[in-house]
Amino acid sequence: MKILNNLRKNTILLIIITLIVLYFVLKDDLPGIIYSLQHMKIKYIIIALLFYIISIFIKGYMNYRIVNQKEKFS
Repeated sequence: MKILNNLRKNTILLIIITLIVLYFVLKDDLPGIIYSLQHMKIKYIIIALLFYIISIFIKGYMNYRIVNQKEKFS
């Protein structure tokens, strides 16, 4: 129960911090940002997401290789 309680507190704190940061980032030119998002080419967004997903898999594979080495380090 203590772990779940800490997880809830940390999740709420993360959401609050994210909302505060988004407020300060978006408060000056929100209409301009919305306009830019509406007129963005979808192929560039898809390419960016693909590169992001590929990087996640590469990092996961590298971590897997490091953890499963035959030589263990202390």
